[in-house]
Amino acid sequence: MKRLFNAIKLLIIAAAVYFLTGCAGNSDDEVSKLATAMAVGSHSNADKMPVNSSTATEVMYQTCLSYGEITFIAIDGSPQVVYSTTIPDPGIDGLSAEKKDELAQEYVAQLQTVFNGITADTAEVNTLKAIQLGAQSLQSADSDTTDKILLIMDSGLSTEGYLCFQDGLLRADTEDIVEALSEAQAIPDLDGVDVRWAFCGETAYPQEPLSTAQKEKLREIWNEILVKAGAESVEFTNDFTTGIPVENCPGVSTVDADEEDIIVDISPAPEPIRIAVEPIQTVILDNASVQFVGDQAIFLDEIKAREEIRAVADQLLAHPDNRVYVIGTTASGDHDFCIRLSEARAQAVANVLMEFGVPEDQLIPRGLGCEDPWHIDDHDANGAWIEENAVQNRKVLIIDVDNTEDTSLL
Repeated sequence: MKRLFNAIKLLIIAAAVYFLTGCAGNSDDEVSKLATAMAVGSHSNADKMPVNSSTATEVMYQTCLSYGEITFIAIDGSPQVVYSTTIPDPGIDGLSAEKKDELAQEYVAQLQTVFNGITADTAEVNTLKAIQLGAQSLQSADSDTTDKILLIMDSGLSTEGYLCFQDGLLRADTEDIVEALSEAQAIPDLDGVDVRWAFCGETAYPQEPLSTAQKEKLREIWNEILVKAGAESVEFTNDFTTGIPVENCPGVSTVDADEEDIIVDISPAPEPIRIAVEPIQTVILDNASVQFVGDQAIFLDEIKAREEIRAVADQLLAHPDNRVYVIGTTASGDHDFCIRLSEARAQAVANVLMEFGVPEDQLIPRGLGCEDPWHIDDHDANGAWIEENAVQNRKVLIIDVDNTEDTSLL
């Protein structure tokens, strides 16, 4: 299981201990509040991540010392946030530097428990997706956060998603790779974020080791991507690996590391990166699942509506490359009013999807009013209202932009 909420005691327990111990001396040193995202690649073809890595320990310590926020992301074929918390501030004025240090060390020990429990759930490795998740968590940090750090602990030899190094990317021009990612709108938002990367290029059996030149090429590619993403700084650290391969995890494809193959100057240049996206099925949020107050864009039963929309969000988060239309439709009525109402309802659903983590640029809200291609007649031959038909016209549809069968009707 990736979710580790029960694997660690509540951090606030440690704070309570210090409430009771009192304080000695005074400390007026101000520490900038730090938001941290740690993307951990504990998967096949890599060594186990050392919990006492100097870089990881320092980042966790500084986050705890500043009572900041920290998020852990597991890197595999479908990366997910596995743990997120805000370090509780004891709220004691004049707490000594020694007490602050001891309390921070207690918090670090508990976070290391979380770290040790992170392991891959799905096959392959999608490092870029993990970075995107880390970027999202950092950009949504509290407004009083002054510093942001993204720590990546992974080989960087991605085999899934936009960057698949099995496709010969180590031989491709770095600028071409970055340009292709930009055109695909796959560059994460790391504005104001300091990035640190440990173990880039470090692999384990059955993946062949990369040569020094290949590691440098891999770092160059990732460095340029991170700089393009707006990172405040990028640092590749030289932490020592454990030398113990990760075991009992889903498989990861190997990348051809033939030295001669890698250093050959390919002419012509490799084809630009293309992303094949399989459309997801259309989802209909009808009146029975997501019902609105009459003539308004307010959920009649918000709890039930959010449960239904969460299922859609989970599907979209699992398919980050798929953009979708969020289309609102209404029963018959005044044309202009129905257009405005359907747009507002589509936006209401889109807003909840974004609350659940779906990126805004993955959603295209639209309102078609009462003139959508799926509209059924909700008046009989005498002009009388047919409520059972009208109910079917009140809905919000989630349609993949690449679903040509449905989008051709728009």
